[in-house]
Amino acid sequence: MKILSDFKFNGEKVLLRVDFNEPIKDGRLASNFRLRATLPTIEYLLEQSAKVILLTHLGRPEGKVEEELRTDLLGKDLSLLIGRKVKKLDGCVGEEIKKEIDGMRPGEIILLENVQFEPGEKANNPKFAAALAELADFF
Repeated sequence: MKILSDFKFNGEKVLLRVDFNEPIKDGRLASNFRLRATLPTIEYLLEQSAKVILLTHLGRPEGKVEEELRTDLLGKDLSLLIGRKVKKLDGCVGEEIKKEIDGMRPGEIILLENVQFEPGEKANNPKFAAALAELADFF
């Protein structure tokens, strides 16, 4: 089985599924443990000049948008932890999302919106999975 260090990511787009399902209290993250746990992987990809696209869920929105479960707070905290700008997008798939990702430079980070806002996520929809896969060179 291949491991992360077996690949060369120079300039490649990497869609990384992460578990940033952190507790929120009074409009703030109550913990950043899960964010911190991913830092070594994200930092490794950045050192390899990858274009890092992060995909996560937050809470259980069941395929509908819930404002308090948007990933904005996660992006802000991650940016502070990693010492780099994390650009947050307002969706997971579609032409606008693809355009933003295609315009990335090596070493940049994009955080997609809560994947569970998408009905195709819980339904395990093959078209949704294909749309996600089209966003990156590595998944």
